[in-house]
Amino acid sequence: MAAPQRNHEEAFANAAFDAMLSATARPGQIETLPDSDFGPVIAALIDRECTFFASDEVLIQQLSETGARFAAAGEADFVFCRADELAALLPKVKIGSDLYPDDGATLIVAAGLAKGDKLRLSGPGIKGHEDVAIAGFERAIWDQRTKQIRYPTGFDMLIVDGAQLIALPRSTKAEVL
Repeated sequence: MAAPQRNHEEAFANAAFDAMLSATARPGQIETLPDSDFGPVIAALIDRECTFFASDEVLIQQLSETGARFAAAGEADFVFCRADELAALLPKVKIGSDLYPDDGATLIVAAGLAKGDKLRLSGPGIKGHEDVAIAGFERAIWDQRTKQIRYPTGFDMLIVDGAQLIALPRSTKAEVL
């Protein structure tokens, strides 16, 4: 019996998921999504069991078409935003609890990669340290992130620049250089 063949949508979502999984396993390493912007992330992660927050009306419509439900930033499983929105959103996002750390949100942020402030990343999945550059974040964001994350609680972050992606899991320490 022949194995079922994946259709284009399934292959697209699988390629996006593979890129996000690889980026999460190796924080700071740039991975390539199968298309640009938030589309691949939405295809791979968002479904009718999720809640989301976004401020962009077009993005809200796109996310709603998956069956996912819109929620306030402090209640959403997934928060989609631009880097310049982070200062207002970050204090509100879910960080989970010691009993349920997986209730922490995932932030998907549009920002520039390979330019901007330099960060030194360390933690699981990084041999020694990894230096990266991310544009568009206010420097205070990194201090706020450190205050909110008390592993295993916290939030995970996917940073998207076109079709490029890096991940900053809650287990990753980020130091501004």
